[in-house]
Amino acid sequence: LTGILMFFVIPITRQAPLGLARILGNKTAKYRWFALVYVAVMFFLLPGAIFALSMAGETVLMMVGAPLCIVLLLVIVINALQVYLPSVLPSFLRDWEWLPRWMHSLEPADALIVRLSSALPFCTSCCPADKSLVLGPDDHRSESRHRLLMTATCTPVASVPSRLSSRAASPSRFRDTLPNRTVPDTAV
Repeated sequence: LTGILMFFVIPITRQAPLGLARILGNKTAKYRWFALVYVAVMFFLLPGAIFALSMAGETVLMMVGAPLCIVLLLVIVINALQVYLPSVLPSFLRDWEWLPRWMHSLEPADALIVRLSSALPFCTSCCPADKSLVLGPDDHRSESRHRLLMTATCTPVASVPSRLSSRAASPSRFRDTLPNRTVPDTAV
């Protein structure tokens, strides 16, 4: 109810959750593991950490939470300024390239997760660890193409139960479950 009052009543505020959902959708489309990490962090780790800090005392919660909130707010403001008013920022803040790569890109985490997942027994049969097996030795396409091919070919089909796949293949599955009823004529 609070979410409806906050975002639905005022039309301009409807764009905030839609934009954030679009960003999350794009990240999940690019990195399949991102959805699981997002759910784990936002629904388990972050609330658990806040709860643990609150159990340590209000002072501890404020001493840790306030600087983290200030840094988060600062990053949001800098990101907005980078998009809308980059001329206002100093030259080094116009992008995040001065930070280590793992702090401004998910590519290093993606490489690590792809490397770790290729060691899993259910994924090694369909995901070759050697890129030349997918792209070819003289194919100079980008890493994102390799990741896309790995994502598309690394879905373990054996994990889908056969009864679900047969039900999905049957177009008349809904028609078979409905009772056969006739509509009486209502002649006047």
